[in-house]
Amino acid sequence: MAFEPILLEEWIYDTLTADNTLKGYLAVDSTIPGFQKGIYLHIAPDKDPVSLKEPEVPYVVVSHTGNYKQDDVVICGDVAFTYHQYRITVWYRQKGAVAYKKLKNIADRIDYLISNKKITTTTPNFTTRRFSANNVMDVSSDGRIDYGMVLTYGFITV
Repeated sequence: MAFEPILLEEWIYDTLTADNTLKGYLAVDSTIPGFQKGIYLHIAPDKDPVSLKEPEVPYVVVSHTGNYKQDDVVICGDVAFTYHQYRITVWYRQKGAVAYKKLKNIADRIDYLISNKKITTTTPNFTTRRFSANNVMDVSSDGRIDYGMVLTYGFITV
């Protein structure tokens, strides 16, 4: 095994972007090529490089948050198992009251697509499971509220 996060991020991104049900829940704008994919790795851009507009909500951000356990090494020194953790956050923004109900279908669909999977079509193979679900909120001085649902997953590569 080498650097597993590249493989895992590719699988997560491909799995989420390929799902038409999830796309239907997100603010995906296909009128401008390359704009509003609705799913971003690591961080959502402040402004889209094509449209120069702020990404529309709701959107999803996938982040590798490190290893939740040290790699297991076999007696010859090879790595047998790695343990990676990912945070998938569904973001929304508005002024006034917060309504997490708007994000529930998206979070449920992501959980259906990502949690409790055994993937044997990649090298290395891996399994997934959800560790936790939470919510986050940030209130700006102008009254804008950025809030989200956070799903945390563990991936074990073999």
